[in-house]
Amino acid sequence: MMNMEWSILPGYAREEEIRELFTEYTNMVLAGDPAFAGYLARQHYEDELAHPARKYAPPHGRLYLVCTGSTPVGWWWCRYGSIACADYAHDQDFAHY
Repeated sequence: MMNMEWSILPGYAREEEIRELFTEYTNMVLAGDPAFAGYLARQHYEDELAHPARKYAPPHGRLYLVCTGSTPVGWWWCRYGSIACADYAHDQDFAHY
């Protein structure tokens, strides 16, 4: 197991990094299932991508950026009332750190 310093930070002031990770994740999902694009359109994903902190802002949501050192490697969000939470790490080995 690697010993790596990591942190979980509020993502509200780091929207560009969140946006890059959202886009990476979205591209991965669409590569596996192009029909998922219809779901994204119904969920107004373009608006969410333009302003991710707005949708997941307190008091009803949370948005975090996960970093190893100073490098963003993933995100975590949730919205109260939707029972939904999600996370993503672009390095699948991240879970082992």
